[in-house]
Amino acid sequence: MHVVSSTSTATVRKIRRIGAVPDVEAATSLKKSTLYRLVREGKFPRPIQLTPRRVGWDMEAVEAWIQQRFDESQGSADMASAGTSTSASAGASERGGA
Repeated sequence: MHVVSSTSTATVRKIRRIGAVPDVEAATSLKKSTLYRLVREGKFPRPIQLTPRRVGWDMEAVEAWIQQRFDESQGSADMASAGTSTSASAGASERGGA
């Protein structure tokens, strides 16, 4: 009897979720009209045509868009706080302070 041992590598695939308008509205806190305006302006992921009368969004793309908003917001907050401390020290040096 001959036994062949083989190791199979299973490919694990993440199932991507498609969100309907109410899902995307809930995730972003934006209304349908704003979502479609942002799509037209190229500022939000385009929906996927599921049937002639139904669209959905790749929720991975929506979540990436949300994360980008957080990242941009943090960058703005970091820059604002850095600008405030720089302005304060500049003002102090103009008045002859430290």
